Amino acid sequence: LILRLIFFAGSGSSDELAYYRYANEVTEGTFKPEPSHFSFRIGLIFPVAIIFYLFGVNELSANSLTLISSLAGIILIFYLAKYFFNERTGLIAAFLLSFYPLDVVYATRLLPDLPSALFMALTVLLFLYGEKNENRCNYYYVLSGCAFGIAYLIKDVSLIMGLFFIAYLIYKKKFRMNYFLIGIGLVAGLSTQLLFSYYHSGNPFYQYEILEQKEANYLKSYYSNYFTTDGLLARLFFHFPYIMITNVHAGLFFIFAGIATFYFLIKKRKETY
Repeated sequence: LILRLIFFAGSGSSDELAYYRYANEVTEGTFKPEPSHFSFRIGLIFPVAIIFYLFGVNELSANSLTLISSLAGIILIFYLAKYFFNERTGLIAAFLLSFYPLDVVYATRLLPDLPSALFMALTVLLFLYGEKNENRCNYYYVLSGCAFGIAYLIKDVSLIMGLFFIAYLIYKKKFRMNYFLIGIGLVAGLSTQLLFSYYHSGNPFYQYEILEQKEANYLKSYYSNYFTTDGLLARLFFHFPYIMITNVHAGLFFIFAGIATFYFLIKKRKETY
């Protein structure tokens, strides 16, 4: 906490200003979504609006949600590592995350990345608890779905967590009816977003029409091959790997992560998965 307060980032000149304004408009009763995906991240905007209502509008209150998410992430990674390995590994993981530079900086910036990552990780942990605790598995599956739904409301790209469940099913080669319980929370999150769009526009898919009309056209105008097969393959197999290896902001993370992944695949030790 002290480290994050020392490196308090506060408001920048980017996306944060939009979230500040949206949250403040909610407290004043004037909020209406704009033709931008930022204004539909109600899982971030409305909690911050509640904080504004209780503690006033200032940089500390505006960034308290991400600060809490950052600290909670340190606790959560302990339990994730403990689940997969042991308590000692959990303590090491928590210690490393406690001063991981990106986490420290983003802890005091009003952006959806840390809160959504927190609930995405919570989705996984609660699901694994459900797999491990047969007697209370339904309880954990429902909570896992709720965390998934909240992550989606904070940042819609969180739906990528679905890939985890697909990989898990392929690895385990089994499917249980209890897994449908995860869908309760996720559907609740999706429904909330659709109702929000419908309330403000009369169209439940207003958000997605905006993305298609405004942002997709923006990408087309600047990147002529963005939606072509060649452009997609180039970004997946050439651009991102190149950025991971050469971008100074990523440091050595992806290089070491790649080496570790290669090592695990070669050794094929089940406990390392």
